[in-house]
Amino acid sequence: MTAKQEKLLTFLTTQRTDSRRQIFAWLNAGKIKVNGTAAVEPGMLIDPLKDRIQVNGELVLQSTPNLYIKFHKPKDVMCTMNDPKNRRSIAGLIRAIDPTVVPVGRLDKESAGLIILTNDGDFAHHISHPKFIIPKTYVVTLNREPTSVHLARLSSGFFLEDGEVQFQKVQKVGRCQYAVTITYGRYRIVRRAFDHLGYTVLDLLRIAIGDVQLGKLKAGEHGTLSAPERRSLISS
Repeated sequence: MTAKQEKLLTFLTTQRTDSRRQIFAWLNAGKIKVNGTAAVEPGMLIDPLKDRIQVNGELVLQSTPNLYIKFHKPKDVMCTMNDPKNRRSIAGLIRAIDPTVVPVGRLDKESAGLIILTNDGDFAHHISHPKFIIPKTYVVTLNREPTSVHLARLSSGFFLEDGEVQFQKVQKVGRCQYAVTITYGRYRIVRRAFDHLGYTVLDLLRIAIGDVQLGKLKAGEHGTLSAPERRSLISS
């Protein structure tokens, strides 16, 4: 048995109630076809996500598993699946990971960091709906050190043109760098808050969504959300 046939055999045992031995026998008898061709053909390419697979003439419809992925969006990439201006977008990067997933929430083009990808609609709704309060943490690099008065205002809160803004945490982590946590999801809210106080955000990196950490993922890299990480987001 070739490695490609082994891949097909493994796939079919997860999709059907037939025994592995029975499927193997059908495979050798030419009763399993891929795109109309018997799967015993040497060198046949198998892609269960795209190919039409039949067993004894019966079409095997794959049930798409739910995927939960954390992804490090690079800077200067549009966080959209369809940009009418044909600018570099997250779409190509995501499709290379899995064509069924979509980003939950957004980061502006100039920002980088943690994005959640999934094909589970209920999960996406829960972590993106405003009624479910999930804090997000960013590392902000400013053009100059903020005053103690302005740091206090970030924590106590103030109003922008579209409503109140208040940071739950403001912690110095480096020269002109602060880790800030906020529960608002409004457009460019972190950048606009600092701009309102007279500062320019030179760099913005999202390092956490709830308890899910960006960790050591480099720009463009992705990893699987663990079960505890998924539960932490759902329970928020």
